[in-house]
Amino acid sequence: MPIIFDKSDLEKIVDAFKAGQVLCLPTDTVYAISCDATNAQAVERIYSIKKRDVNKPLPIFISDMTMAMDYVQLSAKQSLFAAEFWPGPLTIIATKIENSDVSANLTNNDKLAIRIPDNELIQKICTSLNKPIVATSANFSSKPNIISAKGILEEFADKVYGVVKEDEIKHQSNNLIPSTIVEFIDDDALKVVREGKIAKHDLNASFAERNRMRGSR
Repeated sequence: MPIIFDKSDLEKIVDAFKAGQVLCLPTDTVYAISCDATNAQAVERIYSIKKRDVNKPLPIFISDMTMAMDYVQLSAKQSLFAAEFWPGPLTIIATKIENSDVSANLTNNDKLAIRIPDNELIQKICTSLNKPIVATSANFSSKPNIISAKGILEEFADKVYGVVKEDEIKHQSNNLIPSTIVEFIDDDALKVVREGKIAKHDLNASFAERNRMRGSR
């Protein structure tokens, strides 16, 4: 059985990540299966656990905008757009910073998917590690999301090192809807890859407004 962590066990959780372990933890959307995003072997274990195609990169969680700029290239306009929805359920695909320490199997054509979650524990983990962590749903590829700690324990009991507990009522209040994923095509174009917790029309309206504001200067 995996070790059961409470959200107050920050130091123990961080030590597990530093040791290259894989953990399941609650987020501001669905439960995630995670590891140090700079540890290639740990990342490979997540691909194996999820039975996920290695050609499908996994997103990462970051602590704040400062960490974001260490891993991806964002223009001033793109940064303002991201800040409007972060922390929150928006995953952004952007060009990776050259020579970043993130595991190579998390990138695709020099693109990296990142998110600042509205989750204090995850932000503290990333800050304590001074590194991002993997941010993929705790389920098997092409299968439904697992919506409770009990379900996580049943499915991943012999596959992960630990599970972080979450108050079930609080977690279910998140509606268990995954994040919306967008990709910056260029400074003036945005593609919604997957509509999730944030509606497509809200994102497009925000991005169009920033284009309009820039054009009126």
